[in-house]
Amino acid sequence: MTSAGDQSRIEVLDVIRGLAVFGILLMNMRFYSTPLQAIQWQVELWPGFWDRLTTLLLRVAVEGKFLSLFALLFGYSMVILWERTVERGGRFWTLWLRRMASLLILGLIHGLLIWYGDILFHYALLGVFLLLFHRRQPRTLLVWAVLFFVLIPFLLVFPLVVPPDVSEELVQEFDAGPAPEELEQAIAAETAVYQSRDIGAIQRQRERDWILSISNGLAYYPTLFGLFLVGASFAKLRVLHHAAEHHELLARLAAVTGILGFGSILAGFALIHWHFTPGSWQALVVESLQVLVGAPLVALCYFALLARVFQTPRGERILRPLAAVGRLSLTNYIGQSVICTLIFYGYGLGLFGKVGPFAASWLAVAIFAFQILWSRWWLEQYRIGPLEWLWRIPTYLSVPPLKRAEQAAEK
Repeated sequence: MTSAGDQSRIEVLDVIRGLAVFGILLMNMRFYSTPLQAIQWQVELWPGFWDRLTTLLLRVAVEGKFLSLFALLFGYSMVILWERTVERGGRFWTLWLRRMASLLILGLIHGLLIWYGDILFHYALLGVFLLLFHRRQPRTLLVWAVLFFVLIPFLLVFPLVVPPDVSEELVQEFDAGPAPEELEQAIAAETAVYQSRDIGAIQRQRERDWILSISNGLAYYPTLFGLFLVGASFAKLRVLHHAAEHHELLARLAAVTGILGFGSILAGFALIHWHFTPGSWQALVVESLQVLVGAPLVALCYFALLARVFQTPRGERILRPLAAVGRLSLTNYIGQSVICTLIFYGYGLGLFGKVGPFAASWLAVAIFAFQILWSRWWLEQYRIGPLEWLWRIPTYLSVPPLKRAEQAAEK
């Protein structure tokens, strides 16, 4: 999310954040429009060529990558806020705890009342532990990040190397899964609820899906926290503060992480296709490694590549419109949930279960184009986004000016 103040903003940080908002929307369209049971058990609901191609491209280039990119930026912004708080003579610990508490409340409201797939709740919980690292040196932060990155992949790979009898039991238990008839009924029931106009039934289903998504997200916590630490390390190294001075570093980082990240993801697809049965325990492990290892590496590639391209005149001209969305990232992120649930849920247009990945992706492009135009219009008249403004009140225990005229009057 955005850090404090219009002063001394790092524009490339807003640009990267803006693209992350778009990537998250692309990824979330499947969750807005498709039963969670179908996603969890990889039930193919859209076998058409364009839908299958879109799903493949999203898995390679989008899935998990922009959530990872957002996590990098969260850590980066934490260091910026800490430095500016110290410059003003403030107490960072209390300010940051208030900031995380209010973010947690926003996440609960978002997840329980708007859309179950909220990430703010997770950021707020893990963000508290960042206080243990905000004074650490960049090298120390990177060492800890590597430890967090290694932990979960090791635990996921471990079942493949345990004694054969134990491994076989795990495989059989997982492969059994729900009976096809039960799964089909569960998917149909969830679809019917979200297509209905019964707000109470939708709310109960949303609460069940929120609990399931929270439990599923726990496995990603070490990787997420590791990305926070990488972002914090980059901030202390001033990678985006003085991006022009780090163009060679950024180019090398983009090349190495791109090769390793996309290579591991494509290798995983090949491994599943040639050696494992899709949906098996082994295939789940490989897919999890694609998300927990491949996705962060690709996120680092995107981070470095965008920072590098933004230093060129043409790149700056093309990417600059993203900055407005990035400055209003919290408002735009929750705004996407409001728009999409109104499109897909029964109290809106009721298109849940009726839109495949291909059409949903183009719908995401249209929504994001609207958000670019809206964000630019908003910032012409207001200093910050409406939810960003609301978030600052408990953070700073004061009501900041919202309109630009109010800011000018204060001066």
